[in-house]
Amino acid sequence: MIRLAPTDRKPNFNGVTPAFVAGGTLFVVAVLATFSVNHHYQTEFTPCLFKIVTHQPCFLCGGTRASINLLTGHPVTAFFFNPLVTVLLGYSGFLLILKFGFGKKIDWRGPFRNRHFVCSFAVALVLINWIYVLRTL
Repeated sequence: MIRLAPTDRKPNFNGVTPAFVAGGTLFVVAVLATFSVNHHYQTEFTPCLFKIVTHQPCFLCGGTRASINLLTGHPVTAFFFNPLVTVLLGYSGFLLILKFGFGKKIDWRGPFRNRHFVCSFAVALVLINWIYVLRTL
């Protein structure tokens, strides 16, 4: 069973230091700059260490393109690049809007609270997504 429960918004900002914000911002800028340079110069540089070493895409490959397509309003194209990243970004955005916009959180009941069920489900999703990425990229 899933229900919406009220939550306090203030504790979410404890521990958020200027260094944390600056580091996150620099990371996002670096990813966007890499994407922009690749797109502008038609190169195939990838920051993915897994792909550099194995010459095979990892389960997150296509995530940057999916994120940019989501931000530019193309969710279907984003889904085709990497379904797992698209769904996780959409769900995370939904949770952020729910928490900070409405002061609510999702309270999970039933099998979703079982740690083994959640871990098994997450591993299955990652493997299914990885098979999809291997077949399409």
